[in-house]
Amino acid sequence: MTPQVTDLATHRDRLRHDAPPAVIHLDDVPLMLTVSEAAAVLRISRTMAYKLAQEWRTTGGAAGLPTVKLGSRLLVRRVDLAAILGVEQAG
Repeated sequence: MTPQVTDLATHRDRLRHDAPPAVIHLDDVPLMLTVSEAAAVLRISRTMAYKLAQEWRTTGGAAGLPTVKLGSRLLVRRVDLAAILGVEQAG
């Protein structure tokens, strides 16, 4: 049985060190994630996540990784990750 990881930083560290994949529940991640954190959850590269975020912004939301700009920060909402993955969130 694969151990459950509830700490996103730990999840990222495990991905970097070629550890076995960890199970991460979206209810355990923050409501807003950086693009890099979203990439770790989606198990894609940081570069690919930023390309998809740019695609989202240039296509007016027709394709890519949904993002929200808060000041100078580009963030991904947990609810958008759930929609991409096709999973429901609790409460």
